[in-house]
Amino acid sequence: MPIVELSDPLDRRLDPYRDIRSRNWTEQSGYFIAEGPIVVEELLRSDFDCQSMLIGAKHLGRFSTWSELSDAPIFCLPDSELQRLVGFKFHRGILACGSRRPLQRLGDSGADLDFPAQATLVGLEGVQDPENLGGILRTCAALGIHAVLVGPGCADPFSRRALRVAMGASLQLNLFRAESFAEVLPDLWQQHEIVSFATALSPGSQPLAQAERCPRTMVLLGNEKLGLSDSTIKKVDHQVCIPMQLGVDSMNVNVVAGIVLHYFCELAPEV
Repeated sequence: MPIVELSDPLDRRLDPYRDIRSRNWTEQSGYFIAEGPIVVEELLRSDFDCQSMLIGAKHLGRFSTWSELSDAPIFCLPDSELQRLVGFKFHRGILACGSRRPLQRLGDSGADLDFPAQATLVGLEGVQDPENLGGILRTCAALGIHAVLVGPGCADPFSRRALRVAMGASLQLNLFRAESFAEVLPDLWQQHEIVSFATALSPGSQPLAQAERCPRTMVLLGNEKLGLSDSTIKKVDHQVCIPMQLGVDSMNVNVVAGIVLHYFCELAPEV
């Protein structure tokens, strides 16, 4: 589709990109914003629909051939007007608007996965910071996590900031909604023999290096400050922690995710 050069940032076709720094397009809006060439390219190679793209004029030559990658309309604005439109100094050259799909819930018709004999899942509860969430999702994609359950209190995995930090990984992962891990975990064990490990700083936690990985494992990560809820902790099979030194009693949840998930993925038994 040919690139459409515009001069007026008030053009209604540009509404999805308007004031995106102060507006949060939720699941109910029906779309999300991909920011920068890496995330836009991930959108174009995913099975999500791209509604449109927006290019700054000085980057037009760089992205002129991207019209061949999608049937979505591509708009071009002078860079000063693009910054006025989005509401901040944007230097990455390209944005895109993608169509959302509601996150399925495990147990919904057609939502249950046929897990392989060896699988690692991640459950997230109360991860409120979109950048922490995005970093975790990037780690999950890098380590080949089979499914991520986004639980109560979590940031939106398709928010602009989460997508940017995840570098578009949210568009490639199997994401599901979990209303309550206290209800989900027993079902996962009964239906799929998935053993759960909670990351928790509690007397009942064992050092990570002593944890024995099972063929099908779920790692649960909680709120940046409060950790996992008591109701979730009561339902997990095991609790693990990362021993720390020099008086440090906690680490960023994104860092914890990388360490713990690498341990479980690397120590997967032969099946």
